[in-house]
Amino acid sequence: GVFLGIAYPGINLLLCRYARKLGCQTIFFMPPQIWAWGEFRKYFIRKWVDTAITVFPFEYEYYQQRRLPVEYIVHPLLKKLRKLKRSDHKKRIGFMPGSRQSQLRRHMPVIERLIFNIHERHHGHKCCIILNPMTVLNITTSADMVIAEDRYQVMKDCDLIITTSGTASLEAAFLKVPQVFFHIPSFIDMHLFRHFITIKEYNLANLYFNKKAVPAIISRDQDRILTDVLRHIDELLTTIL
Repeated sequence: GVFLGIAYPGINLLLCRYARKLGCQTIFFMPPQIWAWGEFRKYFIRKWVDTAITVFPFEYEYYQQRRLPVEYIVHPLLKKLRKLKRSDHKKRIGFMPGSRQSQLRRHMPVIERLIFNIHERHHGHKCCIILNPMTVLNITTSADMVIAEDRYQVMKDCDLIITTSGTASLEAAFLKVPQVFFHIPSFIDMHLFRHFITIKEYNLANLYFNKKAVPAIISRDQDRILTDVLRHIDELLTTIL
């Protein structure tokens, strides 16, 4: 038999161990991100996983350097998103606040301030909130639109996207839409987990393409985020337009 684990290393590593005891081959798709934190898990991967399959080139190299069983496949979204064409040329800025309610609570206050400033400084641009279809926005927003359907096309139709999660940032990069990334970590993430994180680059698109292409601001200081993001927005819109 074959056991296929997908992400969620906390449970899937243990299931790989159990599957091995049953004599099954173990495959782990999107394996533990030991390049970010918890490198000690490499010992469990070496012992319990027959093949790890990654969609990130930098992760493939990291696993290979540590002689872990790994294979690389092209990210499934890459070809799909690269085929999309812009359907209109209306002036539009997209905001992607995240999918979890904890992310929305942290990011939306800053996004609301950004929207207010954009309406003041860039009158011709509409601001839209782009959500995952399963996400519920429980607060009132001053954005011109809140969109949850056909989000990849909506992203492609933006002049610029403000992303707050690694997945959204990578999707915007695949779509070749200019973006600015910011993230407000939780108190625990900022003051506890940072002692265990081993990487200096936190933006997934920059990691994927191995270059500093996306401006990334990580902070719990909302005023600092507002100032830095607005500066990048002004610079990018000047270049685009």
